[in-house]
Amino acid sequence: MKHQFNIYTASRIDEPVIQNRLGLLGKLASQAGYETRFFGLTPISSNFRSSDYKVVSVGHDNDSKSDSFIWRFFFELYISFRLMISSWRSSNECIQFVSVPSLLLLITLPFFKTGKKLIVDIRDASWLYLINQGGFHKLLGYFFFIFARLSLRKPELITITNAAEHNHIINITKGKDIQLLNNGISNLRFQELEEIASIKKNFNKTDSISFSYIGNVGQAQKLDSFIKLITKHKSINLKIVGSGSDLRRLKLIFKNCNNIEFVGKIDWSGVKEIYKNTDFLFARIGSNYETAVPSKIYEYISAGRPIVIAAKGIAADFSCQFHGVYLVDPDNIKDLELIINKIIKSPYRLKTSEIKKNRELIKKLYIRDKSISNFLVNLTN
Repeated sequence: MKHQFNIYTASRIDEPVIQNRLGLLGKLASQAGYETRFFGLTPISSNFRSSDYKVVSVGHDNDSKSDSFIWRFFFELYISFRLMISSWRSSNECIQFVSVPSLLLLITLPFFKTGKKLIVDIRDASWLYLINQGGFHKLLGYFFFIFARLSLRKPELITITNAAEHNHIINITKGKDIQLLNNGISNLRFQELEEIASIKKNFNKTDSISFSYIGNVGQAQKLDSFIKLITKHKSINLKIVGSGSDLRRLKLIFKNCNNIEFVGKIDWSGVKEIYKNTDFLFARIGSNYETAVPSKIYEYISAGRPIVIAAKGIAADFSCQFHGVYLVDPDNIKDLELIINKIIKSPYRLKTSEIKKNRELIKKLYIRDKSISNFLVNLTN
C-alpha cells in the first residue's frame, strides 16, 4: 500500500511560481512511490488536472480577485481553514507538507493533522517583509511574527530556501529540524534554455536594445522607476512579461509609451521566445525583501543574457557569483541610470566561456530536481 504525500498551499496550484517548486515536488514524490495529493486554489475558468498527482480544489482563484484588503484577508483565512479541515481527512500514515508564503496559514497551522510527519515549507518568511515597512504593515508583521513563533513549534521538520531564512527560523524555533530545500530551476527548463544561451548577437550603432522583465508584477517589485527611466531612452525597447497586483496600475501610467510593451502572462513557449530575442534582462526586489531571491533569476542566468539586478541582501549575494550581472541598490535610481547609460554606450554580450561557467554553477547547485530528490530520499530514510 502506498503512503500518502499531501501538499497544501493557499495559492493557485497552476501558477508558475507554485508549479516550479510544489508542482515538481508533487511529481517527484509520485515517482518516488507516494500517492500524492495537491490541495489549493484552482482556476475557475478551467478544470485543472495533473497526470503526476491528484488535484484537490479548496476554492477558485476568481473568488479572491477583489481589491478590498478586508475581503482578501477573510477569503485567504477561509481557504486556510479549508486546508486545515482537509488535513484531518487524511490517513495517520500520511506525510503533510504545508507551504507557507501565506501568512494566514500560520493561524491554522497548529490545528493541522500531524499524520506520519508534518513538514512546513517556509518559501517566504513574509512577516519579515512587513516588519521592515512602516505603520500598519509593521504592526501586522509583528502580529504574524508572534504567530510564526507559536505555530512553528508543531511541525517535525521545517524546510527553507536560503541561508538568510535559515538564520531567522533557527532563532525562533529552538531545537527544530531545519532542512534546506533551495530554489532554483527545473532540469527540464535548464536543458531547454541551453540552445537559447548559445545564440549570439553583434550590436550595431543603429540597433535598438531590447530589455525584458519576466516575473510577478507586484508591489514587491516596484517597477515604476525602472520603466520611467526606460521611457527616456527611445533606443531601448522594454517588454514586461507576467501578471500581478500592480499590472493594471502600471499599464495605465505608461499606456502612451511606445517603447514599453506589457505582454502579460504567457506560457513557457512564449517565455522562451522572449529569452531568445532579448538582449538584457531586468530583475528587481524591494529593499524590504532582503531574505528573498526571485525564482526567475535562476532562469535568467541559465538563458545566457546579461542581467541588471536591483537587489539587496541574499539576492545580491547570490547574484555576485555570476558573470554578466550589473548589480545596483534597489533604492538608488542614479546608479541604475548610470548602468543604463553604460549599456546604451557599449552593449555587452556574455562570452561563451562566461555563459558556460554560469550554467555549470547553476547545474551544480541550483537544479530543483536534485534538491527535491535528495529531500525525498532523506525523508524515506
